[in-house]
Amino acid sequence: MSWRELQSAFAAAVRDPAQAVPDAVGPRETQPPIARFNVYRNNSAVSLTEAMADSFPVVAELVGEEFFTAMARAYVAGNLPASPVLLHYGGLFPEFIEAFEPAAALPFLADVARVEWAWTQAYHAEDRDSIGAGALQSIDQERLDSARLELHPSVQLPQSDWPAASIWSAHQISGADARQAALQQITNAGECALIVRPEFEVNVQLIEASIFRLLKSLGGGATLGQAAGDLDEDDMQQFGGMLGFIFSTGAVVAVTPGQ
Repeated sequence: MSWRELQSAFAAAVRDPAQAVPDAVGPRETQPPIARFNVYRNNSAVSLTEAMADSFPVVAELVGEEFFTAMARAYVAGNLPASPVLLHYGGLFPEFIEAFEPAAALPFLADVARVEWAWTQAYHAEDRDSIGAGALQSIDQERLDSARLELHPSVQLPQSDWPAASIWSAHQISGADARQAALQQITNAGECALIVRPEFEVNVQLIEASIFRLLKSLGGGATLGQAAGDLDEDDMQQFGGMLGFIFSTGAVVAVTPGQ
């Protein structure tokens, strides 16, 4: 058996307790291979489940520790880490929750998980210095339409048919009474959010759908003229103010003048 084959067999056996212990795990006088290997299986599952709880604390609070542990264990069983750095583990958890039948009674849960994962991505994103809207003043007027904005590496734009970002934000409030009061004020409506970490703190804020579409266009490489052209007539009247708001959040790190 090659080293790669041995690794694959070992990983498969760790994930599936029904599989036999790999032949390379030899016997010892004190314990049989299955006893020692089951310790490894358990430790592996526990460490990954704990990593999931660290990345998705609001999801865990919403469903309770027992339910979350069972759901995370089911995820772990079918999703090995792609990196030895566990803070990168869990990116597919929102999609898993959507298909996890026992969680069907909480249709907003997967989108809350998406907000949590977006927060984690923003927190660990590359550091860059943000710039203000004054950067646009240095560009010749005739070249402004063809200018492009570079968004901060931390920018995340979760969107949901549910108030997922508001649910997440309410769970950041200290004190059970204050948190419950915030949750009761949430309206059952879809939301768009901007998550960005311009300095040391990750900021999560709700944004209008028009600003969301504008950020998506600019983040996708559209010029200012192209992004403006994608807006409807009413939003076009607010284009300058929308750009000013985007700069004020620290979401822009560079402006590239058009040719």
